[in-house]
Formats: sequence, structure tokens, C-alpha cells
Amino acid sequence: MNANSSILAAFATIGMMYAARLAGMDWEFTLLVGCCIGLTAMQGLKHKAEQNEVARQRKAADDATRASEAESAAARSRKGKKSARR
Repeated sequence: MNANSSILAAFATIGMMYAARLAGMDWEFTLLVGCCIGLTAMQGLKHKAEQNEVARQRKAADDATRASEAESAAARSRKGKKSARR
């Protein structure tokens, strides 16, 4: 997870708990609100990290495919040159 996103999630959680407390809500409800927001933020961060990992793996697979295709083309080219010399 990105550290900046984690810090932002923590500040959002604390800010919402503070706002709930200023609104006159009791401590138990304020803690419940904070926990729910915190868990939601952490789930969002986890989902984003998973998406980034899938994108990274997809890019690595595409790069490997391109390298393999280039290698195959080079091998065909070398094979064609050998056949033309004979």
C-alpha cells in the first residue's frame, strides 16, 4: 500500500470521529463510525494495491511476449540468411 494513502485514510478516520463527537454523538457511536470508516479506507487501499499489482503483472507479461516475438523474428531471419547462402 502507498504510505501517503494510508496517512490520508488515518486522517479521514480521525476527522470523521472528531466531527461525530462535535455533533454530540456518544463515544461508543463515535468509535463505531471511526472503525467503519477506517476499515472501508483500508479495504479501498488494499483493492487499489491489488489493481496495481495486476497491472504490473500484465505489463511484465506483455514485455515478455514482445521480447519473445523479437527473438523469434531474429531466429527466422538468421535461418533465412543461412538458407540463402547455400
